[in-house]
Amino acid sequence: MRFAIQLCGLMIGFLFRSSSSVRCCAAATGVFHSFFAYMVGDFLTTVVEVPSALGYYRGMQWAASDFPALYWFNIVVMQVLVYAVVMSLIYQATANSGRAGSCALR
Repeated sequence: MRFAIQLCGLMIGFLFRSSSSVRCCAAATGVFHSFFAYMVGDFLTTVVEVPSALGYYRGMQWAASDFPALYWFNIVVMQVLVYAVVMSLIYQATANSGRAGSCALR
């Protein structure tokens, strides 16, 4: 039962991420390049993580070491992409104002 719940959660999450990725990428490709990179990275990390997550929750031996390593690598990649998106949005918000240098450290 626990595996069925995990499988349903992964499938629902995958469907939501793929549909939201397509919609957001279509709207953001011309303006927010870092947001586009974040959405692509989010989708790819989900695709990479699903097989090892299923193996981990089914108790397969190969997934006992693969899943934690993939999980933490994906977390690091997504944190870098989140920081890139935030810095890009701050830069774009201050690019047209006369006070764009106010965000820089002096």
